[in-house]
Amino acid sequence: RVHGDPFFCSNVFSPLGCCLLQMNKIIVDTHLIGDEIRVALSEYSVEILELPDRDTVIWTRSQQDETLIEEPYIFLRLPTTLFLSRLKGGLPQLQAYVFGLKERNPNKQVIVALEGKPQARARGDIDSALLWFQVFSNVKFFATANPLETAAFLLSVTKAVHLQGSKRISQFDFYTTSPAATTLRDTWRHMLMQIPQVSEQIADRVIARFPSLDSLMAHYEACASSESAKLSLSDLGLDRRCPTVSARIWATFMGSDHEALL
Repeated sequence: RVHGDPFFCSNVFSPLGCCLLQMNKIIVDTHLIGDEIRVALSEYSVEILELPDRDTVIWTRSQQDETLIEEPYIFLRLPTTLFLSRLKGGLPQLQAYVFGLKERNPNKQVIVALEGKPQARARGDIDSALLWFQVFSNVKFFATANPLETAAFLLSVTKAVHLQGSKRISQFDFYTTSPAATTLRDTWRHMLMQIPQVSEQIADRVIARFPSLDSLMAHYEACASSESAKLSLSDLGLDRRCPTVSARIWATFMGSDHEALL
């Protein structure tokens, strides 16, 4: 048994008598553990250790030869206050913090619970930074309001790992606030709605004219100039924000200046 502070044994069974555990153990950093997570993970075997990365969780599984492997995911609880403090030093400082975690875990999907409700004046900065990560990285961010919501989200991720094993898990498997994309149209709508200020109504109007990303890209390439392309969706007839939203959509898919995108 790994040295630490395990609070659940590895032989856990449901009231019906079937074993609940396929994964060997959930390893939780000692700084992250609290009553909310203890309760949320009460059906699983949990080990508390001081992990190399603070406030993280990893999962392990026994193979047929009884050797342990780590699942290709790492969970990070990132308080909004820490997110903003890193962002105050500029986006590169925040990028260095997040990508440092990726570099230390090169074969793992990074899943971040951004915990805490930010003040209204900080929402724009957070949205801009998250847009960068959404477009230019494979780090998945999910907002949680408090430790209880973080624990519930961690449980949903754990269930997805538990059920799917070593299969790759998409964000839709454990993202509880949005229905799964079931068609290419749904996926295209979801992509558009990741752009700040693009509501479902705006996304649907874009899709009505351009039913796929390829058709939108072909439209942009046919425009006489980048300036005309930026404003080419302004005639969708939504509201006075259309020129700004049109430019955001263009910058997301066609822009080459990452800083300008933010």
